[in-house]
Amino acid sequence: MTINYYHYCDSNEVSTGTSVIVGELDKKDWSADQILSYIIADLGTTNKDLTRSIEYSLSGALAENLRKEDEIADNDFVCLKQFVKANTYLPDANLVQDAVDVWGLLKSHNLNLHKQSCEKQLALSKALLGNLDSAQFKAKIANLIAVSPRVEKFKQSTSDLETAYSKMMEANAVKENITAPSALKNEVRKIVNERLLPHLENAVEAMPEIYQEILGVITETIEAVNAKAQIRKSIRSKAASEEIPAE
Repeated sequence: MTINYYHYCDSNEVSTGTSVIVGELDKKDWSADQILSYIIADLGTTNKDLTRSIEYSLSGALAENLRKEDEIADNDFVCLKQFVKANTYLPDANLVQDAVDVWGLLKSHNLNLHKQSCEKQLALSKALLGNLDSAQFKAKIANLIAVSPRVEKFKQSTSDLETAYSKMMEANAVKENITAPSALKNEVRKIVNERLLPHLENAVEAMPEIYQEILGVITETIEAVNAKAQIRKSIRSKAASEEIPAE
Protein backbone atom coordinates (compact mmCIF):
# COMPACT_ATOMS: atom_id res chain seq x y z
CA MET A 1 0.00 0.00 0.00
CA THR A 2 1.24 3.49 -0.84
CA ILE A 3 2.29 5.65 2.09
CA ASN A 4 -0.22 8.24 3.37
CA TYR A 5 0.21 11.63 4.99
CA TYR A 6 0.79 11.08 8.72
CA HIS A 7 -1.99 12.46 10.89
CA TYR A 8 0.49 14.66 12.78
CA CYS A 9 1.76 16.48 9.69
CA ASP A 10 0.98 20.14 10.34
CA SER A 11 -0.92 22.49 8.07
CA ASN A 12 2.19 24.04 6.51
CA GLU A 13 3.71 20.64 5.78
CA VAL A 14 0.54 19.31 4.15
CA SER A 15 0.01 22.53 2.18
CA THR A 16 3.59 22.60 0.89
CA GLY A 17 3.63 18.91 -0.01
CA THR A 18 0.27 19.07 -1.72
CA SER A 19 1.31 22.11 -3.75
CA VAL A 20 4.16 20.00 -5.11
CA ILE A 21 1.79 17.11 -5.83
CA VAL A 22 -0.72 19.30 -7.66
CA GLY A 23 2.12 20.91 -9.60
CA GLU A 24 3.38 17.50 -10.74
CA LEU A 25 -0.12 16.36 -11.69
CA ASP A 26 -0.68 19.54 -13.69
CA LYS A 27 2.31 18.75 -15.90
CA LYS A 28 0.29 16.10 -17.72
CA ASP A 29 -3.13 16.01 -19.38
CA TRP A 30 -5.34 13.64 -17.38
CA SER A 31 -8.60 14.53 -19.13
CA ALA A 32 -8.98 10.93 -20.35
CA ASP A 33 -9.26 9.90 -16.69
CA GLN A 34 -12.39 11.67 -15.55
CA ILE A 35 -12.19 10.45 -11.96
CA LEU A 36 -8.60 11.62 -11.55
CA SER A 37 -9.47 14.95 -13.15
CA TYR A 38 -12.19 15.52 -10.54
CA ILE A 39 -9.83 14.56 -7.73
CA ILE A 40 -7.13 16.94 -9.00
CA ALA A 41 -9.65 19.79 -9.24
CA ASP A 42 -10.93 19.18 -5.70
CA LEU A 43 -7.43 18.83 -4.32
CA GLY A 44 -6.19 21.99 -6.01
CA THR A 45 -9.12 24.07 -4.77
CA THR A 46 -9.00 22.75 -1.22
CA ASN A 47 -5.25 23.19 -0.96
CA LYS A 48 -5.53 26.79 -2.18
CA ASP A 49 -8.07 27.37 0.59
CA LEU A 50 -5.65 25.80 3.06
CA THR A 51 -2.76 27.98 1.89
CA ARG A 52 -4.95 31.08 2.13
CA SER A 53 -6.14 30.09 5.59
CA ILE A 54 -2.57 29.63 6.77
CA GLU A 55 -1.67 33.09 5.48
CA TYR A 56 -4.56 34.74 7.30
CA SER A 57 -3.90 32.79 10.48
CA LEU A 58 -0.48 34.43 10.50
CA SER A 59 -1.94 37.87 11.22
CA GLY A 60 0.62 38.19 13.99
CA ALA A 61 3.38 37.70 11.44
CA LEU A 62 1.70 40.20 9.12
CA ALA A 63 1.54 42.72 11.95
CA GLU A 64 5.22 42.19 12.71
CA ASN A 65 6.08 42.62 9.03
CA LEU A 66 4.05 45.84 8.94
CA ARG A 67 5.93 47.11 11.99
CA LYS A 68 9.28 46.38 10.33
CA GLU A 69 8.32 48.04 7.04
CA ASP A 70 6.97 51.04 8.93
CA GLU A 71 10.26 51.40 10.79
CA ILE A 72 12.24 51.22 7.54
CA ALA A 73 10.02 53.84 5.87
CA ASP A 74 10.30 56.08 8.94
CA ASN A 75 14.08 55.87 8.92
CA ASP A 76 14.27 56.52 5.18
CA PHE A 77 12.15 59.65 5.51
CA VAL A 78 14.20 60.97 8.42
CA CYS A 79 17.38 60.26 6.47
CA LEU A 80 16.00 62.09 3.43
CA LYS A 81 15.23 65.12 5.58
CA GLN A 82 18.74 65.12 7.03
CA PHE A 83 20.42 64.98 3.62
CA VAL A 84 18.23 67.78 2.25
CA LYS A 85 18.88 69.91 5.34
CA ALA A 86 22.62 69.31 5.05
CA ASN A 87 22.55 70.65 1.48
CA THR A 88 21.17 73.96 2.76
CA TYR A 89 24.60 74.62 4.34
CA LEU A 90 26.62 74.20 1.14
CA PRO A 91 28.79 77.12 -0.08
CA ASP A 92 27.12 77.08 -3.52
CA ALA A 93 24.20 79.53 -3.46
CA ASN A 94 22.36 77.79 -6.30
CA LEU A 95 22.52 74.42 -4.55
CA VAL A 96 21.40 76.03 -1.32
CA GLN A 97 18.36 77.49 -3.07
CA ASP A 98 17.48 74.09 -4.54
CA ALA A 99 17.84 72.52 -1.11
CA VAL A 100 15.66 75.20 0.47
CA ASP A 101 12.98 74.60 -2.17
CA VAL A 102 13.02 70.84 -1.59
CA TRP A 103 12.95 71.40 2.16
CA GLY A 104 9.92 73.61 1.71
CA LEU A 105 8.20 70.81 -0.19
CA LEU A 106 8.99 68.34 2.58
CA LYS A 107 7.66 70.80 5.13
CA SER A 108 4.42 71.29 3.20
CA HIS A 109 3.77 67.54 3.46
CA ASN A 110 4.48 67.42 7.21
CA LEU A 111 8.02 66.98 8.48
CA ASN A 112 6.63 64.56 11.05
CA LEU A 113 4.64 62.42 8.63
CA HIS A 114 6.54 59.38 9.94
CA LYS A 115 4.86 59.89 13.31
CA GLN A 116 1.33 59.72 11.89
CA SER A 117 -0.95 56.70 11.66
CA CYS A 118 0.06 54.24 8.98
CA GLU A 119 -2.84 55.21 6.73
CA LYS A 120 -2.13 58.94 7.02
CA GLN A 121 1.62 58.40 6.65
CA LEU A 122 1.09 56.53 3.40
CA ALA A 123 -1.21 59.25 2.04
CA LEU A 124 1.28 62.01 2.89
CA SER A 125 4.28 60.04 1.64
CA LYS A 126 2.68 59.17 -1.69
CA ALA A 127 1.64 62.79 -2.22
CA LEU A 128 5.16 63.96 -1.38
CA LEU A 129 6.76 61.41 -3.70
CA GLY A 130 4.43 62.47 -6.48
CA ASN A 131 5.64 66.06 -6.16
CA LEU A 132 9.29 65.02 -5.82
CA ASP A 133 8.86 63.16 -9.08
CA SER A 134 7.71 66.28 -10.93
CA ALA A 135 10.02 67.81 -13.52
CA GLN A 136 10.57 70.88 -11.35
CA PHE A 137 11.78 69.01 -8.29
CA LYS A 138 13.51 66.20 -10.14
CA ALA A 139 15.97 68.74 -11.52
CA LYS A 140 16.57 70.27 -8.09
CA ILE A 141 17.08 66.86 -6.47
CA ALA A 142 19.51 65.84 -9.18
CA ASN A 143 21.64 68.89 -8.34
CA LEU A 144 21.80 68.14 -4.62
CA ILE A 145 24.50 65.99 -3.06
CA ALA A 146 23.43 62.41 -2.20
CA VAL A 147 19.73 63.29 -2.09
CA SER A 148 18.55 61.42 -5.18
CA PRO A 149 19.45 57.96 -3.75
CA ARG A 150 17.63 58.85 -0.54
CA VAL A 151 14.50 59.70 -2.49
CA GLU A 152 14.67 56.33 -4.26
CA LYS A 153 15.08 54.49 -0.97
CA PHE A 154 12.14 56.37 0.52
CA LYS A 155 10.07 55.57 -2.56
CA GLN A 156 10.83 51.85 -2.27
CA SER A 157 10.21 51.64 1.47
CA THR A 158 6.92 53.51 1.08
CA SER A 159 5.86 50.99 -1.57
CA ASP A 160 6.85 48.10 0.72
CA LEU A 161 4.96 49.69 3.61
CA GLU A 162 1.86 50.07 1.45
CA THR A 163 2.04 46.39 0.47
CA ALA A 164 2.42 45.28 4.09
CA TYR A 165 -0.44 47.53 5.18
CA SER A 166 -2.73 46.25 2.42
CA LYS A 167 -2.04 42.62 3.37
CA MET A 168 -2.77 43.37 7.01
CA MET A 169 -6.03 45.14 6.19
CA GLU A 170 -7.09 42.35 3.83
CA ALA A 171 -6.37 39.74 6.49
CA ASN A 172 -8.41 41.64 9.07
CA ALA A 173 -11.32 42.09 6.64
CA VAL A 174 -11.76 38.42 5.73
CA LYS A 175 -10.48 36.75 8.88
CA GLU A 176 -13.95 35.86 10.16
CA ASN A 177 -14.87 34.03 6.92
CA ILE A 178 -11.78 31.83 6.77
CA THR A 179 -11.97 28.17 7.74
CA ALA A 180 -9.35 27.14 10.28
CA PRO A 181 -6.16 25.64 8.78
CA SER A 182 -6.50 22.49 10.88
CA ALA A 183 -9.91 21.69 9.37
CA LEU A 184 -8.73 22.32 5.82
CA LYS A 185 -5.56 20.31 6.43
CA ASN A 186 -7.73 17.32 7.33
CA GLU A 187 -9.77 17.81 4.15
CA VAL A 188 -6.61 17.86 2.03
CA ARG A 189 -5.23 14.79 3.80
CA LYS A 190 -8.51 12.97 3.22
CA ILE A 191 -8.51 13.75 -0.52
CA VAL A 192 -4.91 12.57 -0.88
CA ASN A 193 -5.11 9.54 1.39
CA GLU A 194 -8.60 8.29 0.58
CA ARG A 195 -9.18 9.36 -3.01
CA LEU A 196 -6.01 10.24 -4.91
CA LEU A 197 -3.68 7.48 -3.73
CA PRO A 198 -6.20 4.60 -3.89
CA HIS A 199 -7.21 5.65 -7.40
CA LEU A 200 -3.60 5.80 -8.59
CA GLU A 201 -2.80 2.46 -6.97
CA ASN A 202 -5.66 0.82 -8.87
CA ALA A 203 -4.71 2.61 -12.09
CA VAL A 204 -1.11 1.40 -11.83
CA GLU A 205 -2.32 -2.18 -11.75
CA ALA A 206 -4.08 -1.71 -15.08
CA MET A 207 -1.80 0.81 -16.84
CA PRO A 208 1.59 1.11 -15.13
CA GLU A 209 3.11 2.82 -18.18
CA ILE A 210 0.78 5.78 -17.61
CA TYR A 211 0.47 5.97 -13.83
CA GLN A 212 3.58 4.45 -12.27
CA GLU A 213 5.78 7.51 -12.67
CA ILE A 214 3.34 10.00 -11.15
CA LEU A 215 2.51 7.65 -8.29
CA GLY A 216 6.23 7.37 -7.57
CA VAL A 217 6.68 11.14 -7.53
CA ILE A 218 3.69 11.62 -5.22
CA THR A 219 4.89 8.86 -2.89
CA GLU A 220 8.35 10.45 -2.66
CA THR A 221 6.80 13.83 -1.91
CA ILE A 222 4.63 12.44 0.88
CA GLU A 223 7.56 10.49 2.33
CA ALA A 224 9.60 13.71 2.47
CA VAL A 225 6.76 15.54 4.23
CA ASN A 226 6.29 12.68 6.69
CA ALA A 227 10.01 12.58 7.43
CA LYS A 228 10.01 16.29 8.21
CA ALA A 229 6.95 15.87 10.44
CA GLN A 230 8.57 12.91 12.20
CA ILE A 231 11.70 14.93 12.96
CA ARG A 232 9.61 17.83 14.27
CA LYS A 233 7.55 15.46 16.43
CA SER A 234 10.68 13.78 17.83
CA ILE A 235 12.27 17.12 18.69
CA ARG A 236 9.14 18.26 20.50
CA SER A 237 8.83 14.97 22.37
CA LYS A 238 12.45 15.19 23.46
CA ALA A 239 12.04 18.79 24.58
CA ALA A 240 8.91 17.88 26.54
CA SER A 241 10.63 14.96 28.27
CA GLU A 242 13.57 17.16 29.26
CA GLU A 243 11.17 19.57 30.95
CA ILE A 244 9.87 16.85 33.29
CA PRO A 245 11.72 17.29 36.62
CA ALA A 246 13.62 14.29 37.93
CA GLU A 247 12.18 12.72 41.08
